[in-house]
Amino acid sequence: AAWARPGNEEELPVVALFGSDPGSARAVAAAACRARGWMPYVVSERFIPANATELQLLVRLWQREARLGTAALVVDCDGSAAEPTHDGVLGEFLDRTRAPLVVIGRDRHHLGQRRTVSFEVGKPTPREQRDIWRFALADAPLPLSEGLDPLTAQFSFNVSDIHSAAAEAGNEISPTRRI
Repeated sequence: AAWARPGNEEELPVVALFGSDPGSARAVAAAACRARGWMPYVVSERFIPANATELQLLVRLWQREARLGTAALVVDCDGSAAEPTHDGVLGEFLDRTRAPLVVIGRDRHHLGQRRTVSFEVGKPTPREQRDIWRFALADAPLPLSEGLDPLTAQFSFNVSDIHSAAAEAGNEISPTRRI
C-alpha cells in the first residue's frame, strides 16, 4: 500500500518491516517488490560502509542500479552490526539514497529523516499456514493437504519453511524419484 501509487521512485517512503520472523518479512518484501515490477536485492546492514566516501559511492552505484535494472534494495538488519553507532550509518544511507528501499529486522530502528512506513510482520496464523500449505502442495501426486489442520495446530512455520517442507515432501513421494 505504501508503494501502491505509481510515481517517482525517488519520493517513495522507506518500507520498514519488523517482527519476530525475519523469514516472513523477507517474503513480504520480495512480494511487494515484485508487485511493482522491481527485482529485490538484499544487503546486510553490516556491509553499509561507515566511511563517508565509500558510503557516497555505494549510494551513487545503487541509485544507478535501481534505475537501470528496476530494482529495490532490501537492507537486512540482522542485529549483527559491528558498532552500536551503525544505526546512524544506516539512516545516512537511507536519507541519501533515492530509490526503492525496504529495511527488515526484528526490532524497529531509527531510520533517519526520510519518510518511512513501518509494518510489523509475524509468522502466518494457523489458517494462513493451512492456505500456504495447500498452495505449496497443490502439485503433489498424492492428496497431502488432508491432514493440514492438525499440522498447523501443532506447529508454527513461516512461509519459507512451509515451501521448503512441501518441496521435500514432493521429492520424497515423487514417482519419478531416482534412488
